[in-house]
Parts: sequence; C-alpha cells; structure tokens
Amino acid sequence: MKFILSSIVLFSIAFILLSGCGSPSGEGNTSQVDTEGPILLAVIIDEENESIEVRRSGVGDPILVQMAKSGFRPYLHPIVS
Repeated sequence: MKFILSSIVLFSIAFILLSGCGSPSGEGNTSQVDTEGPILLAVIIDEENESIEVRRSGVGDPILVQMAKSGFRPYLHPIVS
C-alpha cells in the first residue's frame, strides 16, 4: 500500500513539473531564464525520513520535498523556482 501511494505521489509530482505552466511561446513572461539544453531532474525517495525530493541535477537544494510520514498528513515543503 505504501509503495502504491509513493508511486502515485511521485507520478503526480513528475507530471506537474514536466507539464509546465503558461504559454508555450513565453509571451508576457519576462522572467524566463534561457538554458542551453534540458534541465535534468532527479527524484529521490528517502525511506528513512519518509520523504520524496525533486532536485535539479548538480544542485544541492531540492526544488520540492513531499513529506509522507505514516500516521501523518502528507505535506509539501515550499516549491523553489
């Protein structure tokens, strides 16, 4: 059951991050940063702390942390842009 819940949460996070927001042309979005290729993301499941982290490859701080401790209501740490 815990594996199924973790899989659903992981899939949901990946879908949200990969689907993106806003217009595809970037109209009206002047804060967009140009990159020289795809941004690689890593999803780390920490069974000891019962959390799921999404990180940019090569960056120390996570973009998003899902806390999913058993017996507690799951919650997200602030999402970093």
